[in-house]
Amino acid sequence: MKDADCIITKKSIGLFVAVWFLSIGVVYLAVWRGIYSLDPLNLIYDSAPWNTVGYTKYGIYTSDTADALIPRVYNVYKNGESLFWNRYVGFGVAASPDVYLNPFNLVFLLPIKYAILVKSILKFSMAYFGMCFLLKQLKCRDLAAVTGAVSFAFSSAMVMWHFWHHTEVMMMAPWALLLGDRLIHKKRNLEMFWMAIVIYIMVVVGMPAYAAYVLYILGFYILINTIWEYRKDIKSIFGVYFRFAGAVIIGVIMSLPYVLYTFNTVVSNGYTEKRHSQATSTIELAGLRTFILPLYKEGLKHHLNETTVYVGAFAILMLLFAFIRFTKKKQLFWLISSFIIAILAYTHWLDFIFKKMPAVNSSLKSRVIAALCFTMSVLAAIQINDILDNKEEYKKLWFIRYPIYIANAALYIYIFMSYRDVTHQLRNIALLGMMILGLEIYILFSKKAVTMTACGVIAFACTLNMTMYIGEYLPYSDKDADIIPAATDTVAYMQDNLGDRRYIPVGGGWMLFPNSNVYYKLHNVISHDLHNTNVDIKTYMKAVDDTMFKTKTAMKPKDVDNSNLLMYAGVKYVAIRQSSPVEVPSSTLAHEGNDGVSLYELTGCADRVYLSSDVITFRKSESILEGMASEYVDNRVYVQECDYAGWDMESRPLAETEKVQVVSDSDTEILMNVSTDIQRILMFTDYYDGNWDVFIDGQRSKMFRANYLFNGVVVEPGNHEVRIVYNSSKLVKSIYITMAASILVVTAIIISSALCLKKKAKDNEAEESETKDNKTKENL
Repeated sequence: MKDADCIITKKSIGLFVAVWFLSIGVVYLAVWRGIYSLDPLNLIYDSAPWNTVGYTKYGIYTSDTADALIPRVYNVYKNGESLFWNRYVGFGVAASPDVYLNPFNLVFLLPIKYAILVKSILKFSMAYFGMCFLLKQLKCRDLAAVTGAVSFAFSSAMVMWHFWHHTEVMMMAPWALLLGDRLIHKKRNLEMFWMAIVIYIMVVVGMPAYAAYVLYILGFYILINTIWEYRKDIKSIFGVYFRFAGAVIIGVIMSLPYVLYTFNTVVSNGYTEKRHSQATSTIELAGLRTFILPLYKEGLKHHLNETTVYVGAFAILMLLFAFIRFTKKKQLFWLISSFIIAILAYTHWLDFIFKKMPAVNSSLKSRVIAALCFTMSVLAAIQINDILDNKEEYKKLWFIRYPIYIANAALYIYIFMSYRDVTHQLRNIALLGMMILGLEIYILFSKKAVTMTACGVIAFACTLNMTMYIGEYLPYSDKDADIIPAATDTVAYMQDNLGDRRYIPVGGGWMLFPNSNVYYKLHNVISHDLHNTNVDIKTYMKAVDDTMFKTKTAMKPKDVDNSNLLMYAGVKYVAIRQSSPVEVPSSTLAHEGNDGVSLYELTGCADRVYLSSDVITFRKSESILEGMASEYVDNRVYVQECDYAGWDMESRPLAETEKVQVVSDSDTEILMNVSTDIQRILMFTDYYDGNWDVFIDGQRSKMFRANYLFNGVVVEPGNHEVRIVYNSSKLVKSIYITMAASILVVTAIIISSALCLKKKAKDNEAEESETKDNKTKENL
């Protein structure tokens, strides 16, 4: 194939854009027609108290998106709260830096309804156009590029995890490989710096295991192809390797704030280590049917997200051709990669290797199917490209070609007869027939108009095959429904009466969905966040209810075993469905909402900040938890003896003159005036994570752990100005480093680009001069 065939022409761009418009039009057809709104929070309308509103839900529910991802983004971009600490989630939680480091989150500056749609389109578009350009870089024709791009951009890797971080990594995979291939052939710093930016994005979007999948594929691609390209030029080999290593190092430095956050939240507490057992997870062989039936879940042990491998009928058809002439095609890397990834996903044969692979061995091994969708899409594109380039060869292989068609059609018909998924299967069989017909016409005929029509039929059928199922899978709600539901009676009551205290929903099922309280600036101790993997939080909350944790990071209590611990944590209300038999000890009915939820008020609970009346010490933290669980006493504080050493604090009731007056209160800073007659402990009931600083009359004082989970500071007798501040200096410093690194990268890109353009201009000038001289000599 000539290099000229690989140039991206206006015709190429026209085809890419036309197929993109067709794809986006089909995927969001329900939105364009005004039937539904794209709504990853639609699960909220199926949970109390918003299930009384009466809006229709459609498609799937995306629970992690509804209770973990969007609330955090919303709190920063809409509530205007702190970048570093979110007091509304649990007992307060350090905010993940991906909220503001991920450049694609800037779409949330738009109204939330449009931001969600724009980001969804952006994900599909980044994956689609990245794959188009990658396949052109791999010297594929336009039809091969567009079919491969459609197969990947709308594959299960991009659809099943569409509103999660996973897809924000995978949409960058084609761009990473594109730059990797260019780095091999161009050997320029320009590609290295752009690759660093792509690596930065893949790391900071919030799913490092998926970033590792892509980096492993990219690393092996560069390792193998560089050796093959420059097998007699050691200097060039090491030049490429050096630039790739530089790109990884720069990308990691730029993503330092997120790397530090990840280490502090899930590595230092041992959570990642505990997840290594998941490095042996596999998909049952019944999951193979998702290659054809992406939405068929009956009989599967795991969720569709964890089992579906769908790249479309055309890619499967091309896979059957992949072993024909495979030594003559540039697909060996992609064929072997797909084979290895499939072994990882469906067998235990390579578990001993996967368990030792850093950054991925703490994630479910079965999730490598995302990488499988990527490699299979490239493999399919290279195969159809070989058919387009060597049609005469394939015309002679009719005795192989027709059995492949029959086998492929028979497979679809067999699954259709077995599972009776009539709607999908009739449509897919019809589209498969169009693809086979278009391919046969292209192979058998030579007239340009006929072959171009055949290519159009293939592209059209492939696009419909890949996009029509998505509209049935994405989450929707009624077009008139607000993405953020309006406050119901119960929610409005808490907004008026809760203040800085907290509430807890119990009874099992979905109710006052975790983290949705962020939208209403209410404090809910039930949360879904990585900080729930901390041993102290987990122990405390399981003492409240031993069925507290639905997963290792998400809470879903069925009952209240101990209300004393809730009162020490500043919980004022327990929310229960009115039809629920749950009984809450030490509580009285405070509000019976017209939305089906009742609030029970605990007979006492701590404020966010308060002074101690008596102090009890224990040697071990376990004893402190037992003491708190045994009874609740207003203003009582428990501390460990090691923190109490050297104090002689008198225990006596607070006088009227001893009080705390809050002057200003925000996520990361509280300013208050404190008056005491004797030495007291000032309690601050946000989570103690070691990053809170306290200043008394401008002088730094010691903040220590008190009441098992919270913060305490000793205040001497008298009137004092106390300021409690969340210390984000480590994170801020890492951000400064990131900004400096980013500025250096951008500067280097600009300089490199200028030098490249200058060199190219000189080369063109020299070439034109040489051409002119040659013509002059010919004329002479």
